[in-house]
Amino acid sequence: MKKIIVLLLIFVAGYINAQEYIYTSSSVCPIDSTVYQFVEKMPEYKGGKTLLYKYLANQIGIPEGAEIYQYFPKIYIQYIVEKGGEISNVQIIKSSGYDKLDNEALRIVKSMPAWFPGSSQGQPVRVKYTLPIAFKFLK
Repeated sequence: MKKIIVLLLIFVAGYINAQEYIYTSSSVCPIDSTVYQFVEKMPEYKGGKTLLYKYLANQIGIPEGAEIYQYFPKIYIQYIVEKGGEISNVQIIKSSGYDKLDNEALRIVKSMPAWFPGSSQGQPVRVKYTLPIAFKFLK
């Protein structure tokens, strides 16, 4: 019984010390750098999805030579919406198979204005977000 109590006290003391380190350390706290995939309130483009797609449509430039094709598969771009709403860590997770279109999609997403950040328990958090972008050229 004494061993169990001693082990429990050691565990509690270690937990309290770890909490003090998290809140008093000048280094980046691991909790602050957590990236969530799903949270209570997901990040949102300012103005909603309608304005997001309008923004994308207005910003997309047709790379030279791309207009000869009628259809490309969707490009899936993944990024992190930071606590302040900024976009970071932009990457392609599924390519269209056409480098010029992929690069154009990356350029547009990297230049997006800040979003409303996601939140968990009322606090802003970093959230991973995936955005499909489809190019279709009408003749």
